[in-house]
Amino acid sequence: MGSADRETADHSLPYMLAIALRDGRITPASFEPQRYLDPSLRPLMNRIRVAESPEFTRRFPQELRSQIDGHDAIAGSASPNEPSIRRATRAIR
Repeated sequence: MGSADRETADHSLPYMLAIALRDGRITPASFEPQRYLDPSLRPLMNRIRVAESPEFTRRFPQELRSQIDGHDAIAGSASPNEPSIRRATRAIR
């Protein structure tokens, strides 16, 4: 993370993986300046390599599955009225 700010941190896979490995979870506190500016995270972040999965890329976004509070949600071209989107939306309200 060259220029470190909250937006850079929440878009950085190495940062988020390092936080998850170090803290055991990612929380709103993970994106506070004292956390994303912590120099002790840099060595771990520098060891993390992110590589594209051609299979994942082929399936994105039509089959991108996510879970929101234990409910499957499918991103992509799904309508907001599609049942899994409605369930996921209800789950986070």
